[in-house]
Amino acid sequence: MSSAQSFSGKEPNQHKRVSVKSNPGFLERLSDTAGGTVLGVGLFFLSIYVLFTNEGRALQTAYSLDEGLSQVVPLGPYISLEPQNNNRLVHLSAQLHTAQPLYDPNYRVVVQAVKLKRQVEMYQWVEYQESKDYQENGETKTETTYTYNTEWKLELVNSRNFDKEIGHQNPSAMAVESVTVVAPEVQVGPFILSKGLVEQINNFQTLSLKEFSTLVLDHFLTVDDDYFYHTQNPRRPEVGDVRVRFSYAGLSGEESRLGPAQTVSIVAMQRGEQLMPYKTKSGDTLEILYLEELSAEDVFAREHQHNSMKTWGLRAAGWALMFLSIQLTMRIIYTLVDWVPILRELVSVGLKIFALCVSCSLSLLTIASGWLFYRPLVAAALGAIALVPVLLVRSAISTLITEIINSSFSSGSIPCSLKLAAVTPILKKPGLNPDIMSNFGPISNLPFLSKILERIVAKQLKTHLCSNYLFVPFQSGFRSQHSTETAFLEVTNDILLSADSGQLGILLDLTSHSSSIKCVSQCYSSSKHCAGFVSRVLGTSHLNQRADVVQSDTGSSE
Repeated sequence: MSSAQSFSGKEPNQHKRVSVKSNPGFLERLSDTAGGTVLGVGLFFLSIYVLFTNEGRALQTAYSLDEGLSQVVPLGPYISLEPQNNNRLVHLSAQLHTAQPLYDPNYRVVVQAVKLKRQVEMYQWVEYQESKDYQENGETKTETTYTYNTEWKLELVNSRNFDKEIGHQNPSAMAVESVTVVAPEVQVGPFILSKGLVEQINNFQTLSLKEFSTLVLDHFLTVDDDYFYHTQNPRRPEVGDVRVRFSYAGLSGEESRLGPAQTVSIVAMQRGEQLMPYKTKSGDTLEILYLEELSAEDVFAREHQHNSMKTWGLRAAGWALMFLSIQLTMRIIYTLVDWVPILRELVSVGLKIFALCVSCSLSLLTIASGWLFYRPLVAAALGAIALVPVLLVRSAISTLITEIINSSFSSGSIPCSLKLAAVTPILKKPGLNPDIMSNFGPISNLPFLSKILERIVAKQLKTHLCSNYLFVPFQSGFRSQHSTETAFLEVTNDILLSADSGQLGILLDLTSHSSSIKCVSQCYSSSKHCAGFVSRVLGTSHLNQRADVVQSDTGSSE
Protein backbone atom coordinates (compact mmCIF):
# COMPACT_ATOMS: atom_id res chain seq x y z
CA MET A 1 0.00 0.00 0.00
CA SER A 2 1.55 3.23 -1.12
CA SER A 3 -0.50 5.97 0.58
CA ALA A 4 -3.65 6.66 2.57
CA GLN A 5 -5.78 9.67 3.41
CA SER A 6 -8.94 10.29 5.42
CA PHE A 7 -11.64 12.92 5.39
CA SER A 8 -14.84 13.50 7.32
CA GLY A 9 -18.28 12.83 5.95
CA LYS A 10 -21.31 15.07 6.17
CA GLU A 11 -22.52 13.52 9.45
CA PRO A 12 -20.57 13.98 12.71
CA ASN A 13 -20.56 10.23 13.41
CA GLN A 14 -19.36 9.24 9.94
CA HIS A 15 -16.09 9.62 8.09
CA LYS A 16 -14.31 8.10 5.10
CA ARG A 17 -10.84 6.81 4.50
CA VAL A 18 -9.30 6.17 1.09
CA SER A 19 -6.41 3.74 0.72
CA VAL A 20 -4.37 3.44 -2.46
CA LYS A 21 -2.37 0.49 -3.66
CA SER A 22 -0.69 -0.29 -6.94
CA ASN A 23 -2.14 -3.07 -9.05
CA PRO A 24 -0.31 -6.34 -8.38
CA GLY A 25 1.97 -7.78 -11.03
CA PHE A 26 1.48 -11.12 -12.70
CA LEU A 27 3.84 -13.01 -10.40
CA GLU A 28 2.36 -11.35 -7.34
CA ARG A 29 -1.09 -12.51 -8.38
CA LEU A 30 0.30 -15.98 -9.02
CA SER A 31 1.85 -15.95 -5.55
CA ASP A 32 -1.48 -15.01 -3.99
CA THR A 33 -3.15 -17.75 -6.00
CA ALA A 34 -0.58 -20.26 -4.76
CA GLY A 35 -1.58 -19.44 -1.19
CA GLY A 36 -5.19 -20.14 -2.10
CA THR A 37 -4.10 -23.42 -3.68
CA VAL A 38 -2.48 -24.56 -0.42
CA LEU A 39 -5.65 -23.60 1.48
CA GLY A 40 -7.74 -25.44 -1.10
CA VAL A 41 -5.74 -28.65 -0.62
CA GLY A 42 -6.30 -28.43 3.14
CA LEU A 43 -10.03 -27.85 2.72
CA PHE A 44 -10.20 -30.77 0.30
CA PHE A 45 -8.88 -33.27 2.84
CA LEU A 46 -11.14 -31.73 5.50
CA SER A 47 -14.18 -32.28 3.27
CA ILE A 48 -13.18 -35.92 2.73
CA TYR A 49 -12.93 -36.37 6.51
CA VAL A 50 -16.31 -34.73 7.14
CA LEU A 51 -18.11 -36.76 4.47
CA PHE A 52 -16.59 -40.12 5.39
CA THR A 53 -16.96 -39.86 9.18
CA ASN A 54 -20.49 -38.49 8.81
CA GLU A 55 -21.69 -41.70 7.15
CA GLY A 56 -20.22 -43.86 9.90
CA ARG A 57 -21.74 -41.61 12.56
CA ALA A 58 -25.17 -41.71 10.90
CA LEU A 59 -25.18 -45.51 10.70
CA GLN A 60 -23.95 -45.89 14.27
CA THR A 61 -26.62 -43.51 15.57
CA ALA A 62 -29.37 -45.30 13.61
CA TYR A 63 -28.31 -48.70 15.01
CA SER A 64 -28.15 -47.26 18.54
CA LEU A 65 -31.66 -45.81 18.26
CA ASP A 66 -33.04 -49.11 16.94
CA GLU A 67 -31.34 -50.92 19.81
CA GLY A 68 -32.76 -48.46 22.33
CA LEU A 69 -36.31 -48.78 20.99
CA SER A 70 -36.12 -52.58 21.24
CA GLN A 71 -34.96 -52.47 24.89
CA VAL A 72 -36.73 -49.42 26.39
CA VAL A 73 -39.13 -50.04 29.30
CA PRO A 74 -42.12 -47.63 29.43
CA LEU A 75 -42.92 -46.77 33.06
CA GLY A 76 -46.50 -45.73 32.33
CA PRO A 77 -48.54 -42.98 33.99
CA TYR A 78 -47.89 -44.21 37.55
CA ILE A 79 -44.15 -43.81 37.93
CA SER A 80 -42.44 -45.62 40.77
CA LEU A 81 -39.03 -46.98 41.65
CA GLU A 82 -38.88 -50.59 40.48
CA PRO A 83 -35.66 -52.47 41.42
CA GLN A 84 -35.98 -54.77 38.39
CA ASN A 85 -35.51 -51.73 36.12
CA ASN A 86 -32.10 -50.86 37.52
CA ASN A 87 -29.47 -50.40 34.77
CA ARG A 88 -32.17 -50.65 32.14
CA LEU A 89 -33.32 -48.09 29.59
CA VAL A 90 -36.61 -46.54 30.72
CA HIS A 91 -39.11 -44.06 29.31
CA LEU A 92 -41.29 -41.73 31.37
CA SER A 93 -43.37 -38.57 30.98
CA ALA A 94 -44.05 -36.33 33.98
CA GLN A 95 -43.76 -32.78 35.31
CA LEU A 96 -40.55 -31.13 36.46
CA HIS A 97 -40.06 -30.46 40.15
CA THR A 98 -37.50 -28.43 42.11
CA ALA A 99 -37.33 -28.10 45.89
CA GLN A 100 -36.55 -24.38 46.10
CA PRO A 101 -37.26 -21.42 43.80
CA LEU A 102 -34.44 -19.56 42.06
CA TYR A 103 -33.73 -16.08 43.41
CA ASP A 104 -31.76 -13.04 42.26
CA PRO A 105 -31.11 -10.85 45.33
CA ASN A 106 -30.00 -7.79 43.34
CA TYR A 107 -33.35 -7.41 41.60
CA ARG A 108 -35.58 -9.41 43.99
CA VAL A 109 -36.73 -11.77 41.24
CA VAL A 110 -38.07 -15.15 42.39
CA VAL A 111 -39.04 -17.93 39.93
CA GLN A 112 -39.83 -21.60 40.54
CA ALA A 113 -37.99 -23.04 37.54
CA VAL A 114 -35.01 -25.17 36.54
CA LYS A 115 -33.02 -22.23 35.13
CA LEU A 116 -33.06 -18.46 35.60
CA LYS A 117 -31.02 -16.33 33.22
CA ARG A 118 -29.99 -12.73 33.87
CA GLN A 119 -29.16 -11.03 30.57
CA VAL A 120 -27.32 -7.71 30.79
CA GLU A 121 -27.00 -5.19 27.95
CA MET A 122 -25.02 -1.95 27.83
CA TYR A 123 -25.65 1.09 25.68
CA GLN A 124 -22.47 1.42 23.58
CA TRP A 125 -20.92 2.88 20.46
CA VAL A 126 -20.80 0.45 17.52
CA GLU A 127 -18.68 0.91 14.38
CA TYR A 128 -19.87 -0.18 10.93
CA GLN A 129 -17.70 -0.34 7.81
CA GLU A 130 -18.67 -0.26 4.14
CA SER A 131 -15.96 -0.47 1.47
CA LYS A 132 -15.93 -0.11 -2.31
CA ASP A 133 -13.05 -0.43 -4.77
CA TYR A 134 -12.47 1.55 -7.96
CA GLN A 135 -9.68 2.06 -10.48
CA GLU A 136 -8.00 5.44 -10.95
CA ASN A 137 -4.74 6.29 -12.76
CA GLY A 138 -3.72 2.65 -12.94
CA GLU A 139 -4.15 2.15 -9.19
CA THR A 140 -6.75 0.42 -7.05
CA LYS A 141 -8.41 2.70 -4.53
CA THR A 142 -10.52 1.49 -1.63
CA GLU A 143 -12.97 3.94 -0.09
CA THR A 144 -14.13 2.83 3.36
CA THR A 145 -17.02 4.59 5.09
CA TYR A 146 -17.05 4.34 8.89
CA THR A 147 -20.37 4.96 10.65
CA TYR A 148 -20.87 5.09 14.43
CA ASN A 149 -24.20 4.34 16.11
CA THR A 150 -25.25 3.79 19.73
CA GLU A 151 -26.97 0.46 20.44
CA TRP A 152 -27.78 -1.93 23.26
CA LYS A 153 -25.19 -4.75 23.10
CA LEU A 154 -24.83 -7.95 25.14
CA GLU A 155 -21.03 -7.99 24.85
CA LEU A 156 -18.51 -5.27 25.52
CA VAL A 157 -17.48 -3.41 22.37
CA ASN A 158 -13.81 -2.43 22.49
CA SER A 159 -13.70 1.14 21.19
CA ARG A 160 -9.90 0.99 21.01
CA ASN A 161 -10.30 -0.99 17.80
CA PHE A 162 -12.35 1.78 16.17
CA ASP A 163 -10.84 3.71 13.30
CA LYS A 164 -11.74 6.90 15.17
CA GLU A 165 -12.01 6.40 18.93
CA ILE A 166 -12.17 10.08 19.89
CA GLY A 167 -15.79 10.90 20.67
CA HIS A 168 -16.80 7.22 20.60
CA GLN A 169 -15.31 5.77 23.80
CA ASN A 170 -17.04 2.83 25.48
CA PRO A 171 -16.67 1.71 29.12
CA SER A 172 -14.09 -1.02 29.75
CA ALA A 173 -16.38 -3.16 31.95
CA MET A 174 -20.05 -3.75 32.72
CA ALA A 175 -21.44 -2.74 36.10
CA VAL A 176 -23.56 -5.92 36.17
CA GLU A 177 -22.65 -9.30 34.69
CA SER A 178 -24.88 -11.77 32.87
CA VAL A 179 -25.41 -15.06 34.70
CA THR A 180 -27.52 -18.23 34.50
CA VAL A 181 -28.60 -19.93 37.72
CA VAL A 182 -29.49 -23.65 37.64
CA ALA A 183 -31.43 -25.52 40.30
CA PRO A 184 -29.11 -27.87 42.25
CA GLU A 185 -31.53 -30.80 41.98
CA VAL A 186 -34.25 -31.41 39.39
CA GLN A 187 -36.74 -34.25 39.70
CA VAL A 188 -39.27 -35.95 37.45
CA GLY A 189 -41.50 -38.11 39.57
CA PRO A 190 -39.24 -40.01 41.98
CA PHE A 191 -36.17 -39.68 39.76
CA ILE A 192 -33.34 -37.13 39.92
CA LEU A 193 -32.17 -35.91 36.52
CA SER A 194 -28.53 -36.15 35.47
CA LYS A 195 -26.56 -33.06 34.49
CA GLY A 196 -26.84 -34.01 30.80
CA LEU A 197 -30.64 -34.12 30.99
CA VAL A 198 -30.83 -30.77 32.81
CA GLU A 199 -28.65 -29.17 30.11
CA GLN A 200 -31.33 -30.05 27.53
CA ILE A 201 -33.91 -27.84 29.29
CA ASN A 202 -33.40 -24.63 27.33
CA ASN A 203 -36.89 -23.39 26.47
CA PHE A 204 -36.17 -19.91 27.84
CA GLN A 205 -39.06 -17.45 28.02
CA THR A 206 -38.85 -13.77 28.88
CA LEU A 207 -40.00 -12.99 32.41
CA SER A 208 -42.74 -10.35 32.45
CA LEU A 209 -41.98 -7.59 34.99
CA LYS A 210 -45.44 -6.08 35.17
CA GLU A 211 -45.93 -7.43 38.66
CA PHE A 212 -42.39 -6.56 39.77
CA SER A 213 -42.62 -2.77 39.42
CA THR A 214 -44.00 -2.38 42.95
CA LEU A 215 -41.08 -4.37 44.38
CA VAL A 216 -38.32 -2.11 43.08
CA LEU A 217 -37.05 -0.11 46.06
CA ASP A 218 -33.77 1.27 44.68
CA HIS A 219 -34.16 4.79 43.36
CA PHE A 220 -31.70 4.22 40.45
CA LEU A 221 -33.71 1.31 38.98
CA THR A 222 -36.56 1.78 36.52
CA VAL A 223 -38.81 -0.94 35.10
CA ASP A 224 -39.91 -0.54 31.51
CA ASP A 225 -40.91 -3.09 28.86
CA ASP A 226 -39.72 -6.13 30.90
CA TYR A 227 -36.30 -4.54 31.53
CA PHE A 228 -34.64 -3.21 34.65
CA TYR A 229 -32.94 0.05 33.59
CA HIS A 230 -30.03 1.50 35.55
CA THR A 231 -31.10 5.00 34.52
CA GLN A 232 -33.87 7.42 35.35
CA ASN A 233 -34.80 7.94 31.69
CA PRO A 234 -35.03 4.62 29.78
CA ARG A 235 -36.25 6.40 26.65
CA ARG A 236 -33.10 8.53 26.38
CA PRO A 237 -30.19 6.32 27.49
CA GLU A 238 -26.57 7.43 27.52
CA VAL A 239 -23.43 5.47 26.66
CA GLY A 240 -22.60 3.25 29.63
CA ASP A 241 -26.20 2.78 30.82
CA VAL A 242 -27.20 -0.80 31.62
CA ARG A 243 -30.46 -2.69 31.31
CA VAL A 244 -31.28 -6.19 32.60
CA ARG A 245 -33.81 -8.73 31.39
CA PHE A 246 -34.68 -12.07 33.01
CA SER A 247 -35.79 -15.30 31.36
CA TYR A 248 -36.59 -18.74 32.73
CA ALA A 249 -36.65 -22.34 31.47
CA GLY A 250 -38.44 -25.38 32.84
CA LEU A 251 -41.20 -24.19 35.15
CA SER A 252 -41.33 -26.54 38.12
CA GLY A 253 -43.80 -25.01 40.60
CA GLU A 254 -47.11 -26.66 41.26
CA GLU A 255 -48.89 -23.35 41.85
CA SER A 256 -46.69 -20.95 39.91
CA ARG A 257 -48.18 -17.63 38.82
CA LEU A 258 -46.32 -18.12 35.51
CA GLY A 259 -48.23 -21.29 34.64
CA PRO A 260 -48.21 -25.04 35.29
CA ALA A 261 -45.05 -27.07 35.67
CA GLN A 262 -43.32 -28.18 32.46
CA THR A 263 -44.09 -31.73 31.30
CA VAL A 264 -41.11 -33.60 29.87
CA SER A 265 -40.53 -36.98 28.21
CA ILE A 266 -37.28 -38.75 29.07
CA VAL A 267 -35.42 -41.81 27.81
CA ALA A 268 -32.45 -42.70 30.02
CA MET A 269 -31.02 -45.46 32.21
CA GLN A 270 -32.48 -46.01 35.68
CA ARG A 271 -29.88 -46.45 38.40
CA GLY A 272 -31.57 -46.35 41.78
CA GLU A 273 -33.32 -42.99 41.96
CA GLN A 274 -31.02 -41.47 39.34
CA LEU A 275 -31.60 -41.16 35.59
CA MET A 276 -28.22 -41.64 33.90
CA PRO A 277 -26.81 -41.97 30.33
CA TYR A 278 -27.32 -45.37 28.68
CA LYS A 279 -24.47 -46.86 26.64
CA THR A 280 -25.59 -48.90 23.61
CA LYS A 281 -23.71 -51.81 22.08
CA SER A 282 -23.12 -49.69 18.98
CA GLY A 283 -21.16 -47.21 21.07
CA ASP A 284 -23.59 -44.28 21.35
CA THR A 285 -25.02 -42.77 24.52
CA LEU A 286 -28.79 -42.41 24.93
CA GLU A 287 -29.84 -39.55 27.21
CA ILE A 288 -32.91 -37.96 25.63
CA LEU A 289 -35.27 -35.28 26.93
CA TYR A 290 -38.19 -33.60 25.11
CA LEU A 291 -40.17 -30.69 26.53
CA GLU A 292 -43.54 -32.28 25.79
CA GLU A 293 -45.41 -35.48 26.45
CA LEU A 294 -44.37 -38.18 23.96
CA SER A 295 -44.53 -41.96 23.84
CA ALA A 296 -41.36 -44.02 23.60
CA GLU A 297 -42.02 -44.68 19.91
CA ASP A 298 -42.49 -40.96 19.25
CA VAL A 299 -39.26 -40.10 21.06
CA PHE A 300 -37.19 -42.48 18.95
CA ALA A 301 -38.98 -41.39 15.76
CA ARG A 302 -38.00 -37.79 16.55
CA GLU A 303 -34.40 -38.86 17.15
CA HIS A 304 -34.31 -40.66 13.79
CA GLN A 305 -35.55 -37.46 12.14
CA HIS A 306 -32.87 -35.40 13.87
CA ASN A 307 -30.22 -37.92 12.83
CA SER A 308 -31.38 -37.74 9.22
CA MET A 309 -31.37 -33.92 9.23
CA LYS A 310 -27.90 -33.83 10.78
CA THR A 311 -26.62 -36.34 8.23
CA TRP A 312 -27.90 -34.35 5.26
CA GLY A 313 -26.64 -31.12 6.79
CA LEU A 314 -23.12 -32.51 7.15
CA ARG A 315 -23.29 -33.95 3.63
CA ALA A 316 -24.15 -30.52 2.27
CA ALA A 317 -21.37 -28.94 4.36
CA GLY A 318 -18.84 -31.52 3.16
CA TRP A 319 -19.82 -30.99 -0.47
CA ALA A 320 -19.61 -27.20 -0.07
CA LEU A 321 -16.12 -27.54 1.43
CA MET A 322 -15.03 -29.75 -1.46
CA PHE A 323 -16.51 -27.37 -4.05
CA LEU A 324 -14.71 -24.43 -2.46
CA SER A 325 -11.44 -26.34 -2.20
CA ILE A 326 -11.47 -27.30 -5.89
CA GLN A 327 -12.25 -23.71 -6.88
CA LEU A 328 -9.34 -22.41 -4.80
CA THR A 329 -7.00 -25.05 -6.19
CA MET A 330 -7.90 -24.32 -9.83
CA ARG A 331 -7.82 -20.54 -9.38
CA ILE A 332 -4.30 -20.41 -10.80
CA ILE A 333 -5.67 -21.27 -14.27
CA TYR A 334 -7.97 -18.25 -14.13
CA THR A 335 -5.04 -16.03 -13.10
CA LEU A 336 -3.15 -17.01 -16.26
CA VAL A 337 -5.84 -15.60 -18.57
CA ASP A 338 -7.71 -13.07 -16.42
CA TRP A 339 -6.40 -10.14 -18.49
CA VAL A 340 -8.18 -11.36 -21.66
CA PRO A 341 -11.94 -10.56 -21.36
CA ILE A 342 -13.24 -13.39 -23.57
CA LEU A 343 -10.95 -16.04 -22.19
CA ARG A 344 -11.51 -14.79 -18.64
CA GLU A 345 -15.25 -15.36 -18.89
CA LEU A 346 -14.87 -18.73 -20.59
CA VAL A 347 -12.33 -19.97 -18.05
CA SER A 348 -14.39 -18.68 -15.13
CA VAL A 349 -17.49 -20.55 -16.27
CA GLY A 350 -15.47 -23.64 -17.14
CA LEU A 351 -13.78 -23.77 -13.74
CA LYS A 352 -17.10 -23.44 -11.93
CA ILE A 353 -18.53 -26.31 -13.98
CA PHE A 354 -15.41 -28.34 -13.32
CA ALA A 355 -15.55 -27.69 -9.56
CA LEU A 356 -19.27 -28.50 -9.46
CA CYS A 357 -18.98 -31.79 -11.33
CA VAL A 358 -15.81 -33.03 -9.63
CA SER A 359 -17.05 -32.11 -6.14
CA CYS A 360 -20.31 -33.97 -6.78
CA SER A 361 -18.47 -37.06 -8.04
CA LEU A 362 -15.91 -37.16 -5.24
CA SER A 363 -18.58 -36.48 -2.60
CA LEU A 364 -20.67 -39.38 -3.88
CA LEU A 365 -17.61 -41.65 -3.99
CA THR A 366 -16.69 -40.71 -0.42
CA ILE A 367 -20.24 -41.36 0.79
CA ALA A 368 -20.27 -44.66 -1.11
CA SER A 369 -17.04 -45.75 0.59
CA GLY A 370 -18.71 -45.13 3.96
CA TRP A 371 -21.59 -47.44 2.99
CA LEU A 372 -19.43 -50.12 1.36
CA PHE A 373 -19.10 -52.34 4.44
CA TYR A 374 -22.71 -52.04 5.63
CA ARG A 375 -24.69 -51.86 2.36
CA PRO A 376 -22.59 -52.86 -0.66
CA LEU A 377 -25.45 -52.51 -3.16
CA VAL A 378 -26.14 -48.92 -2.08
CA ALA A 379 -22.41 -48.16 -2.30
CA ALA A 380 -22.22 -49.63 -5.81
CA ALA A 381 -25.22 -47.58 -6.94
CA LEU A 382 -23.71 -44.37 -5.55
CA GLY A 383 -20.40 -45.18 -7.23
CA ALA A 384 -22.14 -45.57 -10.58
CA ILE A 385 -23.98 -42.28 -10.14
CA ALA A 386 -20.68 -40.60 -9.26
CA LEU A 387 -19.40 -41.29 -12.79
CA VAL A 388 -22.06 -39.06 -14.38
CA PRO A 389 -20.55 -35.71 -13.23
CA VAL A 390 -17.07 -36.91 -14.25
CA LEU A 391 -18.29 -37.55 -17.80
CA LEU A 392 -19.94 -34.13 -17.84
CA VAL A 393 -16.82 -32.33 -16.64
CA ARG A 394 -14.68 -34.18 -19.16
CA SER A 395 -16.87 -32.83 -21.92
CA ALA A 396 -16.89 -29.33 -20.37
CA ILE A 397 -13.11 -29.11 -19.91
CA SER A 398 -12.33 -30.42 -23.37
CA THR A 399 -14.80 -27.92 -24.84
CA LEU A 400 -13.21 -25.10 -22.85
CA ILE A 401 -9.65 -25.92 -23.92
CA THR A 402 -10.80 -26.36 -27.52
CA GLU A 403 -12.44 -22.91 -27.42
CA ILE A 404 -9.24 -21.32 -26.09
CA ILE A 405 -7.08 -22.98 -28.75
CA ASN A 406 -9.51 -22.19 -31.59
CA SER A 407 -9.78 -18.57 -30.42
CA SER A 408 -6.01 -18.25 -30.61
CA PHE A 409 -5.99 -19.72 -34.12
CA SER A 410 -8.88 -17.60 -35.42
CA SER A 411 -7.63 -14.32 -33.94
CA GLY A 412 -3.95 -15.00 -34.59
CA SER A 413 -3.22 -13.86 -31.03
CA ILE A 414 -1.91 -15.90 -28.14
CA PRO A 415 -2.40 -14.43 -24.63
CA CYS A 416 0.81 -12.99 -23.22
CA SER A 417 0.25 -14.94 -20.00
CA LEU A 418 0.78 -18.13 -22.02
CA LYS A 419 4.11 -16.79 -23.30
CA LEU A 420 5.57 -15.81 -19.92
CA ALA A 421 8.30 -18.31 -19.11
CA ALA A 422 9.60 -18.92 -15.60
CA VAL A 423 13.37 -19.39 -15.93
CA THR A 424 15.19 -21.16 -13.11
CA PRO A 425 19.02 -21.15 -13.14
CA ILE A 426 20.50 -24.58 -12.44
CA LEU A 427 24.18 -25.47 -12.07
CA LYS A 428 25.38 -27.27 -15.19
CA LYS A 429 27.37 -29.75 -13.15
CA PRO A 430 27.40 -30.57 -9.43
CA GLY A 431 30.27 -28.94 -7.57
CA LEU A 432 30.64 -25.88 -9.83
CA ASN A 433 31.17 -22.49 -8.20
CA PRO A 434 27.72 -20.87 -7.78
CA ASP A 435 29.29 -17.39 -7.69
CA ILE A 436 30.16 -17.62 -11.40
CA MET A 437 27.08 -16.94 -13.52
CA SER A 438 28.43 -18.86 -16.53
CA ASN A 439 28.23 -22.06 -14.48
CA PHE A 440 24.44 -21.87 -14.56
CA GLY A 441 22.12 -23.12 -17.27
CA PRO A 442 18.58 -21.73 -17.69
CA ILE A 443 15.62 -24.07 -17.27
CA SER A 444 12.56 -22.46 -18.85
CA ASN A 445 9.00 -23.52 -18.02
CA LEU A 446 5.95 -22.31 -19.93
CA PRO A 447 2.34 -22.53 -18.66
CA PHE A 448 0.43 -25.78 -19.13
CA LEU A 449 -1.98 -24.36 -21.72
CA SER A 450 0.96 -23.04 -23.73
CA LYS A 451 2.38 -26.56 -23.95
CA ILE A 452 -0.96 -27.86 -25.19
CA LEU A 453 -1.11 -25.11 -27.81
CA GLU A 454 2.44 -25.85 -28.99
CA ARG A 455 1.71 -29.57 -29.36
CA ILE A 456 -1.45 -28.92 -31.37
CA VAL A 457 0.34 -26.45 -33.66
CA ALA A 458 3.26 -28.84 -34.08
CA LYS A 459 0.94 -31.72 -34.94
CA GLN A 460 -1.04 -29.71 -37.49
CA LEU A 461 2.12 -28.24 -39.03
CA LYS A 462 3.75 -31.66 -39.29
CA THR A 463 0.63 -33.09 -40.92
CA HIS A 464 0.61 -30.23 -43.43
CA LEU A 465 4.31 -30.64 -44.27
CA CYS A 466 4.02 -34.41 -44.66
CA SER A 467 0.88 -34.35 -46.78
CA ASN A 468 2.40 -31.75 -49.14
CA TYR A 469 5.86 -33.39 -49.24
CA LEU A 470 7.55 -30.27 -47.89
CA PHE A 471 9.94 -32.03 -45.53
CA VAL A 472 13.60 -32.29 -46.45
CA PRO A 473 14.30 -35.99 -47.05
CA PHE A 474 16.81 -36.14 -44.21
CA GLN A 475 14.72 -34.07 -41.76
CA SER A 476 14.74 -36.00 -38.48
CA GLY A 477 13.58 -33.61 -35.73
CA PHE A 478 10.36 -34.89 -34.11
CA ARG A 479 9.86 -37.46 -36.86
CA SER A 480 9.51 -41.15 -36.13
CA GLN A 481 11.73 -43.65 -37.97
CA HIS A 482 14.23 -40.94 -38.95
CA SER A 483 17.64 -41.62 -37.50
CA THR A 484 19.39 -38.73 -35.73
CA GLU A 485 22.74 -40.17 -36.84
CA THR A 486 21.69 -39.91 -40.49
CA ALA A 487 20.61 -36.31 -39.96
CA PHE A 488 23.92 -35.51 -38.28
CA LEU A 489 25.86 -36.95 -41.21
CA GLU A 490 23.67 -34.95 -43.62
CA VAL A 491 24.30 -31.66 -41.77
CA THR A 492 28.03 -32.35 -41.54
CA ASN A 493 28.21 -33.17 -45.23
CA ASP A 494 26.30 -29.99 -46.17
CA ILE A 495 28.64 -27.85 -44.06
CA LEU A 496 31.74 -29.37 -45.64
CA LEU A 497 30.34 -28.99 -49.16
CA SER A 498 29.41 -25.35 -48.46
CA ALA A 499 32.88 -24.64 -47.09
CA ASP A 500 34.53 -26.19 -50.14
CA SER A 501 32.41 -24.07 -52.48
CA GLY A 502 33.04 -20.86 -50.53
CA GLN A 503 29.45 -20.50 -49.25
CA LEU A 504 28.39 -19.43 -45.74
CA GLY A 505 26.39 -21.74 -43.45
CA ILE A 506 24.34 -20.54 -40.47
CA LEU A 507 23.19 -22.92 -37.72
CA LEU A 508 20.45 -21.46 -35.48
CA ASP A 509 19.74 -22.98 -32.05
CA LEU A 510 16.43 -21.64 -30.76
CA THR A 511 17.16 -22.96 -27.26
CA SER A 512 20.42 -21.05 -26.91
CA HIS A 513 19.39 -17.42 -26.83
CA SER A 514 16.23 -15.37 -27.18
CA SER A 515 17.95 -12.99 -29.63
CA SER A 516 17.43 -15.53 -32.40
CA ILE A 517 13.64 -15.15 -32.16
CA LYS A 518 13.48 -12.05 -34.35
CA CYS A 519 15.60 -13.68 -37.04
CA VAL A 520 13.55 -16.86 -36.96
CA SER A 521 10.34 -14.83 -37.14
CA GLN A 522 11.57 -13.12 -40.32
CA CYS A 523 12.62 -16.46 -41.80
CA TYR A 524 9.17 -17.90 -41.12
CA SER A 525 7.43 -14.86 -42.58
CA SER A 526 9.38 -15.08 -45.84
CA SER A 527 8.76 -18.78 -46.27
CA LYS A 528 7.07 -19.73 -49.55
CA HIS A 529 5.20 -22.69 -48.08
CA CYS A 530 2.40 -22.32 -45.49
CA ALA A 531 3.59 -18.78 -44.86
CA GLY A 532 0.11 -17.52 -43.97
CA PHE A 533 -0.47 -20.14 -41.30
CA VAL A 534 2.97 -19.99 -39.69
CA SER A 535 3.49 -16.23 -39.84
CA ARG A 536 0.05 -15.52 -38.45
CA VAL A 537 0.11 -17.91 -35.50
CA LEU A 538 3.79 -18.60 -34.86
CA GLY A 539 5.64 -15.69 -36.46
CA THR A 540 3.36 -12.86 -35.32
CA SER A 541 2.14 -14.01 -31.93
CA HIS A 542 3.92 -17.11 -30.69
CA LEU A 543 7.51 -15.92 -31.12
CA ASN A 544 6.97 -12.18 -30.64
CA GLN A 545 6.31 -10.45 -27.31
CA ARG A 546 7.72 -13.31 -25.33
CA ALA A 547 8.85 -12.60 -21.79
CA ASP A 548 10.63 -14.48 -19.09
CA VAL A 549 11.11 -14.05 -15.37
CA VAL A 550 14.10 -15.44 -13.56
CA GLN A 551 13.13 -17.23 -10.36
CA SER A 552 15.28 -18.38 -7.48
CA ASP A 553 14.91 -19.35 -3.86
CA THR A 554 15.28 -15.70 -2.82
CA GLY A 555 12.76 -14.13 -5.20
CA SER A 556 12.10 -13.26 -8.82
CA SER A 557 13.22 -10.64 -11.34
CA GLU A 558 9.75 -9.11 -11.85
